[in-house]
Amino acid sequence: MSKGDNNPRFSFVGVNVNSLVVYEVPKQYLEKGVPLDELKAENPNTKWFLEGQHDAKVTIEYGKAPVGMKESASSNPLTEGVIYFVSSYVGTRDTGAFVGNYFRIRNGKAEEIHEEIGK
Repeated sequence: MSKGDNNPRFSFVGVNVNSLVVYEVPKQYLEKGVPLDELKAENPNTKWFLEGQHDAKVTIEYGKAPVGMKESASSNPLTEGVIYFVSSYVGTRDTGAFVGNYFRIRNGKAEEIHEEIGK
């Protein structure tokens, strides 16, 4: 994730991105992690959900569906101080994997969270 204004930009290592979800993390998941089955378009905590094929070398800006991807859940405004989880499925030449990262908006800017969540 790139630092920036309250419109985060997501960057990847790999060949392609097949999905991306931005999820508002409820308190009960701050310590134990977000279960994969929570990360669906129809979940009320989902703030944005993309599906399709996207070149992993090209950054995705929050709220702007890139060429090759469609929104299954439209983007919603992100709130200052709320913890979010971004998850995507990234393919490489040999395999693929779900990857994710926690972030929040602080002082009007998106920032990754590297400290322990929920403590």
